[in-house]
Amino acid sequence: MYEDAVMNLDKALVLRTCANNMADHCGLIWPASGTVESKYWQSTRRHENGLVGLLWGAGTSAFLSVHADARWIVCEVAVADIISLEEPGMVKFPRAEVVHVGDRISASHFISARQADPASTPTPTP
Repeated sequence: MYEDAVMNLDKALVLRTCANNMADHCGLIWPASGTVESKYWQSTRRHENGLVGLLWGAGTSAFLSVHADARWIVCEVAVADIISLEEPGMVKFPRAEVVHVGDRISASHFISARQADPASTPTPTP
């Protein structure tokens, strides 16, 4: 189980939100756990054609849902797969492992309990 895992600096946690039915803004239904992958991945610095979220849950909240019934998803992503976007903290990636689904508070606690020292975390590709 993820709770017992040792921090792996080759991976990072990313926060995102979905509708209550786990659909994202493009209609992709995210699993409650396990692997999710973009069918139309393109390695660009645009939001389209990939999965997006906030690296370690930090940055602009403009792309997070404010709806009370939103599902807050924490996923684990290989650092080598991450592309930084223009918005502060926003990243794009082709695939991820969903490790937590809950509300804003539970997702924040999940990330903060597992956050690595930022100085020791590899930097994503710009």
